[in-house]
This record gives sequence, C-alpha cells and structure tokens, in this order.
Amino acid sequence: MLKHTVIAVTFGTFAMTSAALAQAPDFSTVDANQDSLLTIEELASVGVPITEETFSAADTNQDGTLDKDEYSAIEL
Repeated sequence: MLKHTVIAVTFGTFAMTSAALAQAPDFSTVDANQDSLLTIEELASVGVPITEETFSAADTNQDGTLDKDEYSAIEL
C-alpha cells in the first residue's frame, strides 16, 4: 500500500510541475521594474526555466533584454 501511495504522490507532483512549466507567466508579472523589457534575472526571479542560450536566441535584436514579442516567441 505504501509503495502505491509514494508512486501516486510522485506522479501527482510531476504532473503539477509539468503543468506549471507548460504555462509561462504573463509578461507584466515577470517585468518587475515595469520597463516593458525583461532581463534574464527577472525571468529567473519568478522561476521561468530559461538558459542563457535560450535567452540569447530569443533576444533577436541582441540588446540584452526581451520585449513582449521576443518573450512570447519563447517555447518554455
């Protein structure tokens, strides 16, 4: 019985984590200083799982920040 409970709890935790990661936070939620640009630090502070490589690739104008269009193009 205990083995089944552990498996069920583990699966439930995985399912909740996957659902949370599948839906990225709203741009305005991430934009802590409300400058309409996102830094990698702002993304990390709200738990958005993004690597520097992904951030750099999304930063199409290479200004070190993501605007709303660049952020919405990221597949997290």
